[in-house]
Amino acid sequence: MNNTPREDHRTRLTKIIIRQALIELMEEKPVSAITVSELCRVAGIGRTTFYAHYNVPEDVATEIQDEVIAKILTVPDNLNPSSIYDTMLWHCRVTLENRDYCLILSRDHEAMRKFRQRMLAMTTDASILNDFPGDPTPEQSAKRFALLAVSEGCAGIMNDWHERGLKEPPELVARMVTDFAEKNQDWVK
Repeated sequence: MNNTPREDHRTRLTKIIIRQALIELMEEKPVSAITVSELCRVAGIGRTTFYAHYNVPEDVATEIQDEVIAKILTVPDNLNPSSIYDTMLWHCRVTLENRDYCLILSRDHEAMRKFRQRMLAMTTDASILNDFPGDPTPEQSAKRFALLAVSEGCAGIMNDWHERGLKEPPELVARMVTDFAEKNQDWVK
């Protein structure tokens, strides 16, 4: 017998409706400015129904991000997870699968900043950012700045792709990110 809680059909449908309403509202304003009342109005549900699943609209956005990130981290067997190109190609494909949310996310600068921080925290060099000493040596600072420069450069390519509507094919975007990262990887070492 499976002890894992299972969402029933109604719960899944309700969450889909709430997510769609959130994405619709995020076209007009950032998630931080969306109220529970207006989200419920657009979703056509009562506040009690909303509160049965979430506390605030940001929780809905976080749940979507969690699922996108989980999918990005689950690189299929036919791709090499240690390859920058394969990893970025998968990232781009997942972005396209979640196109509506990702396009809206790119307009909400605070939500995008949080998403980028979460993605950066998953890199192999994240300890340089997370466990940074209060009084760093010049070498520690240089390594941190280099990692930020390369990761933010890659993120800039992805952001530009988002902001312009995901027009280029994933293969081209993955190649651009890979080329940028590979040209600058010695700088980070």
